[in-house]
Amino acid sequence: MADYGKRVDGGAKGTGFLGPKQRADGRVSTEISIGQQMGGNEVEMPTMVPGLSKAETNTLMTRKDRDPIPQAIADKAMTHAKARIRSGQSPFARNEESPGGSEGRDMGELGKAWTDTFAQKDKK
Repeated sequence: MADYGKRVDGGAKGTGFLGPKQRADGRVSTEISIGQQMGGNEVEMPTMVPGLSKAETNTLMTRKDRDPIPQAIADKAMTHAKARIRSGQSPFARNEESPGGSEGRDMGELGKAWTDTFAQKDKK
């Protein structure tokens, strides 16, 4: 498996929910993590989550590191992280949830629910 670097907590980054994406500056990103307040604690979570529109993914791939994450993307990341934490999972993708992982793009019912929910919002 390729080395995508480390998260703030020291854990190794994986290929993420969307797989490795080429950025405008030539680097590759798999998670683009942010810290958000949840229950009085800062929780690190990926912004590259199921349900992002193509435009939102493009924004992440073309933004400079110091540019703020747009609120709509941060909101989707937070909603996704909360649901995963409530179900006892890490906010980050396991290998089998990643494109090319042992189960490919199959993210089960949770992943489908996110995709369906956010696809509806993007149509409005």
